[in-house]
Amino acid sequence: MRKLFLLITTLVLLTAIAEAKDVAYVSKNAANQDFVDSLNGLGLSYDLLDSDDLGNVDFSDYEMILVGDDFFNEPLDIPVDKHNSLIVNTRYILDWGLGSNVNTVGSSQPLEIRNKDTNKFITNGFNEFVRVYTSSTDGSRTLQLYSLDRTDRISRNVVSIEDIDRDNLGDPAISVNLPGTNLLNGKTSSGRIVFFGITESRFWTNEAKELFKRSIIFTLNGNDADNDGHQNVLVGGSDCN
Repeated sequence: MRKLFLLITTLVLLTAIAEAKDVAYVSKNAANQDFVDSLNGLGLSYDLLDSDDLGNVDFSDYEMILVGDDFFNEPLDIPVDKHNSLIVNTRYILDWGLGSNVNTVGSSQPLEIRNKDTNKFITNGFNEFVRVYTSSTDGSRTLQLYSLDRTDRISRNVVSIEDIDRDNLGDPAISVNLPGTNLLNGKTSSGRIVFFGITESRFWTNEAKELFKRSIIFTLNGNDADNDGHQNVLVGGSDCN
């Protein structure tokens, strides 16, 4: 009987491990194919979750949440404060406590961002100025780059990328919130929360695609820059490298 119990327990554990996925990708109705291509390119397992059908979802079955730039009926049903989360969404920043507002910039030329610190994991190897869109417009619509407001009183560690608009110099187009961050909605983050404001994926340059993939990896695993077994301070570890 005891052997049977152990066998059943082992089978249950193995089933649970087999069912665990890397990414819970939350969208409204349809997934962004560029996001899906990136996930597939990285060899990650994922589930596509409709934002209106999250009632029975256990997000602890996933290593991270990916949130697309959609309109959601109940944005707080997506528990970004409780899990590692990559947010490519500019509509609910205040709801999720990441900022008081989102700044936007457009240009008559394809947009660039400024990489002030080239040795961070997400930005390592990139030039100081990085073009992120292949065009400045989508028909008559000007493509936008989004950034969080640097003046918000939040314990946010910016991953050294900012939009090039001199009026918003220093506002991060990509940012990382550490585990334990006191968010502006009164909650405290339990995992890494990465904001990615380069949302116009149909017009991503190869550099922007790489930044997105690195943001996924960073959200998922963090970074041990010098391979000494200690996670980088950006992910809540004690390694300053």
